[in-house]
Amino acid sequence: MALRAHDPDLIATRRAIRAAVAMPATIALVMFPLADRTGAIFAVFGTVGLLINSDFAGSIRARLGAYLLTGVGGSLALVVGWAASLTLPTAVGVTAIVAFALTFLSIFRGAVSIGSGAVLLLYVLAVCVGGPAADLPDYLLGWWVAVAVSTLTALLILPRRVRLTARPAMDEAFTAASLAAKAAWVGERDEAALAGHVRDFDVAVDAMTACLADQPFRTQGVTARDGMLSILSNQLASVRLLVDQAATTPPPAVTSPPFPPRQELANAIVTALEDLARAMADPTLLISAKAVDQARSSMSDGIDRWAMEATSQGMSPEDVSGEIASQHQMRIFALLVERMVEMARVANGGDVEDLAVQPPIPTRSARRMIAAQWNGQSPWMRNAIRSAVGLGLGVLVMSLTGVDHGFWVLLAVISVLRFDAVGTRKFALLAIVGTAAGVLIGLGLIALVDSRPLGLWILLPLLTFAAAWAGSAVNFPSGQAAFTAMVLVALGILNWPPDPAIGLVRIEDIAIGAAVAFVVGLLLWPRGAAAYLRTRLAASIRASTAHLDAAVTAFGETSAQAELPRLRAAALGEIYRTGETFDVATVQRGPAEEVREWIPALNLAVLVETVARLVGDFTRTYPLGADHPSLQQSLNAARDESSRCWAALADRIDPSSHEPGSLSAVPTLTLPTLTPLPTTGDARDLLIAVWVVDWMQHLVGVIPHVLPTPDPSRAASGRQTRPSH
Repeated sequence: MALRAHDPDLIATRRAIRAAVAMPATIALVMFPLADRTGAIFAVFGTVGLLINSDFAGSIRARLGAYLLTGVGGSLALVVGWAASLTLPTAVGVTAIVAFALTFLSIFRGAVSIGSGAVLLLYVLAVCVGGPAADLPDYLLGWWVAVAVSTLTALLILPRRVRLTARPAMDEAFTAASLAAKAAWVGERDEAALAGHVRDFDVAVDAMTACLADQPFRTQGVTARDGMLSILSNQLASVRLLVDQAATTPPPAVTSPPFPPRQELANAIVTALEDLARAMADPTLLISAKAVDQARSSMSDGIDRWAMEATSQGMSPEDVSGEIASQHQMRIFALLVERMVEMARVANGGDVEDLAVQPPIPTRSARRMIAAQWNGQSPWMRNAIRSAVGLGLGVLVMSLTGVDHGFWVLLAVISVLRFDAVGTRKFALLAIVGTAAGVLIGLGLIALVDSRPLGLWILLPLLTFAAAWAGSAVNFPSGQAAFTAMVLVALGILNWPPDPAIGLVRIEDIAIGAAVAFVVGLLLWPRGAAAYLRTRLAASIRASTAHLDAAVTAFGETSAQAELPRLRAAALGEIYRTGETFDVATVQRGPAEEVREWIPALNLAVLVETVARLVGDFTRTYPLGADHPSLQQSLNAARDESSRCWAALADRIDPSSHEPGSLSAVPTLTLPTLTPLPTTGDARDLLIAVWVVDWMQHLVGVIPHVLPTPDPSRAASGRQTRPSH
């Protein structure tokens, strides 16, 4: 295995330096001034959890809060672990519950996800060590020494003030989008400039997606700001489908009427996109969508007046509707840009504005996130169950076999268990190899220092640096070897003279833990998240289109309108689960290109749900079906035609479909017509109906572009066969 270092921004190096400073300081503090040898093991592994396995970033206040929160959580886990160790049934049962809870809470990302690993490590240590109640204060003292030293070290030594974020790429994407909008709508349309700016936009969105996928999970966190930034990134990725479509669609053949508000709206869109770029660069900047909102309202009023006048002058209903539809593309982007401006306000710490014709703004609460993932199809639910079974079984095996230092068994389960059986098997073998190499290195170094404890103190920071750096910057087995050598040296310092037999015990325990992890990985969802990605994508498309169909129907049926909240919740749940499945599949060992090629399909599901929410919002204000049954008939016809396209797409994606068939050509949906138009209310009803059908036309027009392009070489090699268009 080649050893190639990969340490962007020296993140691993900084973390390794901090750990190398903190570990000797922590051990020295518990051994000498505090004389707490009983709790020393908690100080050692507390430092491992806080500085080697975790790396909080952000402002001083944010990092301080994260370390203190982890300290409190670790204290609770330590006490619970000690209490659970009193009997075997409680040890097995409580371990499974704690492992499930801490793994499932990772859906919140941010400090919660980062700190949960340290908390779980401390719990596992406590349930394995046990001991009399009189030792519990010493355990807690050792842990809080690790918290104090780790916190000070993280705040003062090469602090990581900046979190990995997609904001720079989003800044570039919004900038490119503003230039593309200017080339398309301000002045004469410049096709060459438009194509170049759209390419820049695509590159920036790709960079944003890669940044989010490389973290390795989308770090939306639990705050409203973090959650909204994640939603905004999803919205931007979905808008890409319409941007690419607009760039390749020639201007309408009909001569658009000279609506004065059109130029006003175009300028407002460009300015709003420029403001969005600035808001991504400056997280404190609060921008406004008032100009877009006002221009959008003026545009609608202007089209209403024009439609009435054109109809009275004898223009055919078909031409009137065609002219209205020709103006819709700009309004589509105006509506989406206005939503994104309000999202950016929340992401930057502000509130949603009270606007005249404000579109609905999405939210993502902790309750909704939990509800979406509290489902047997959720990858996080499955992963939490897998962790619970693995660690619970590990405690049982540890007790039944009577192994010494059973903590290593559970540590191996944590280190080895992956999202699928293939990855778990691979890491099981690497863990054993790395541990064996580390034992040889550690025992060799201990033999070199002979009877001089000072030699171990010199080796400790060097090996701690290697343990913290190699696992991230090189590979798993080298990190495992360095970590094993570091632990042997640390234990040698705590229990001088060191016992060479402990190295062989560690190899045995790691092998047992790796075997437990492999069995669990083989029995519980062995194919991992990647195997279910297409199933979840198909489910999200079906749920989103069911919401859209009901929203269209709701213009004429109050019963359908009553169903919209339930359908919206179902669609969002499927999209959330699909997004998480995509994230997990991205980091799962396997052909990454076969995962990321489905990004457009996920973006389309998000876009369809967005349109369904917007259309549903109109149904409360414009009861078209009651006032104009002919408009409802046209809407229903377009809905049925587009539904056939969505069903065909979902069947092509879903691997369980028995007869997926081929996607037919994109249909041309018939625009609604209405004549006469005696009032502005009638004109507005026609306007809304035309725009709803045009929304559906744009959406079905994207369908051929979201499926991966067939690769004959991959099919010939026996790998996953992808659907053809």
